[in-house]
Amino acid sequence: QVSESLLLVRGCVASFTIGKVINEPTTAAISARSDGTYNVQKIMEALDGGGHFSAAAVEKKSTEPEELKKELLQRRKNMKVILLKDVKNVGKKDEVKEVSDGYARNFLIKNKMAVAYTKGSVKVLDHQLEEKKLHEEDLKKQAEKIAEELKTTPVEFMLNTGKDGQAFGSVSSKQIAEALNKKGIIVDKRKIHMDIPVSSIGTTRVKVDLYKGQIIGEIVVQVRPKG
Repeated sequence: QVSESLLLVRGCVASFTIGKVINEPTTAAISARSDGTYNVQKIMEALDGGGHFSAAAVEKKSTEPEELKKELLQRRKNMKVILLKDVKNVGKKDEVKEVSDGYARNFLIKNKMAVAYTKGSVKVLDHQLEEKKLHEEDLKKQAEKIAEELKTTPVEFMLNTGKDGQAFGSVSSKQIAEALNKKGIIVDKRKIHMDIPVSSIGTTRVKVDLYKGQIIGEIVVQVRPKG
């Protein structure tokens, strides 16, 4: 009622009443109201509260009203956002960051680089992160499977040789990746660790990064002389 009454003051677009909760002396609360032109819901959600656009509130246990007041004033100056992409000197995609209100609204949100931190956007983020986690787990399992398959799937090449047995030519990472592809094993040629192409007759074992440096496979490359 106090917050609603304050809106009657000429020029007031939003009001915040701070105090202790009745019968709960260690709990502080804020009641927020606006005339419909100011979103008090976002501010309350940033304080872990909730409500609607023009009527919202928050309660915090083991908190004094003065502490809650300071936090409210800070939130009015700053704003929590969820980054939609990497932003230099701010953070990486999907991180929650607190930046100045003006920078958030006039740059990050305006340029679709971030969204306001609200209960709704946090739920979406949590869902996306869970999907990402499951996807990464699937990729890791696939990498482990490929690592096992590589142990029993050598790739063979033929090179011309001279009278002394010296091979002419070499086998590149691209050729190795293509040979594996024909056997149903897909690897990224850029992840095959080769300082120089394979250019000797016999068996060479080549490392391949199958998952972010965590799962390393070994490709058995067998080179035989032509003829």
